[in-house]
Amino acid sequence: MDVVARWPGSVNDSIIFDSSSIRARFQAGQIQGGYLVGDAGYPYRVCLLIPLANPTTAAQKDFNTTQIKTHTSIERANGLLKHRFPILKNGLRVKLERTLLIIVATAVHHKIARIMGEDEPEEDIELSQLIALRHQ
Repeated sequence: MDVVARWPGSVNDSIIFDSSSIRARFQAGQIQGGYLVGDAGYPYRVCLLIPLANPTTAAQKDFNTTQIKTHTSIERANGLLKHRFPILKNGLRVKLERTLLIIVATAVHHKIARIMGEDEPEEDIELSQLIALRHQ
């Protein structure tokens, strides 16, 4: 729904979320009837479901279990994007201004592939071994 690729290097997820158009659209009431899901690293927001810090009741524990399972499926979806485009996992060697465009383009292409029913690519064992060697 929303891709934010503005900052080089490592930036806290909550900073990216607070700068995203999807958060602004939720807060402005332009998106209704749903929630976003984040992990415990995010601050509380009305539109964002994060795990409860210290659940004590059965209902709170059930909420956390369900919330964590949902968040895990989102992480899996991000993993699929990196599996389809290994360059996102292994690093880009281009100028910074091109990097941001490439990240957005891969997200768009991934979404189109999912809509069109494309199969996920099989893991390239040779590429995985090469990458593992490079990271040793």
